[in-house]
Amino acid sequence: MMNVKCAKIGSALTFFSTMLLLILVPRPGEAATINVANGDVSGLIAAINTANVTSGADTISLAANGTYTLTTVDHRDIYEGFSGLPVVGSPITISGNGAIIETLL
Repeated sequence: MMNVKCAKIGSALTFFSTMLLLILVPRPGEAATINVANGDVSGLIAAINTANVTSGADTISLAANGTYTLTTVDHRDIYEGFSGLPVVGSPITISGNGAIIETLL
């Protein structure tokens, strides 16, 4: 009996998580404003990746006076060297709000 209840709760959570993603994640072709919390480097990377798949000019808004410290390599560019952020492949505006993006690479 307990396994059936757990399975129903798990199915409900999966359903609601999927619905939330469908609502919050911009669809290809729709420009978006993506807010990134202070220090959330993985959120910044996800925001760039999300902006890359939309055709509109997206805006990434960093936390006011925030600090984003890059500690892992995302890719290596033969001209620029190592980078902690993904390549920007579409029009993106980063609203810095006084934030700092620093690297420890």
